[in-house]
Amino acid sequence: MVHIGKTLSPHGLKGHLKIKLFLDAEKLLFEGQEIEIYSNSSNSYKSYIVEELTFGNKLITKIKNYENRESLKYLRNSNIFISKKNFPTRVDGENYLFDYFGCKVIDQLENDLGIVKEILDIPGNYVFVIEKKNKEYLAPVSGDVIQFFDFENSILKVNKIEGLFD
Repeated sequence: MVHIGKTLSPHGLKGHLKIKLFLDAEKLLFEGQEIEIYSNSSNSYKSYIVEELTFGNKLITKIKNYENRESLKYLRNSNIFISKKNFPTRVDGENYLFDYFGCKVIDQLENDLGIVKEILDIPGNYVFVIEKKNKEYLAPVSGDVIQFFDFENSILKVNKIEGLFD
């Protein structure tokens, strides 16, 4: 299962739910799809079917068999997952942004720079949040920074740009 987003809150009165998808995940969510939601309130996963999607400032979804606002209240701020089998096949050299989550980051000299904890979507670019010894470093997701990604071993080799990891 791949973590693709988070529920925000119920929307309206007829069982709609506001959600925030991470990065390129909107390409992976479609009507009729089964999703798993980890409910923080019950500490458990449950399967749901996406009945309807409305894209706008926020993504609004209708969950099948949930007809009112009250029935979705317990899903507020819960994590959304989908199965990897729903992902399109990768083209050689292509990666999903979520492939970088949790990977070890090293520089050209193979020095350990930390672990990718998050990827921020800022206007015009994505940014890696790399954590090492309780410190966070930000590095742009770009060809100038990424030297090589070893998908099999989950290692990201980056060009160590002066000032970026100081």
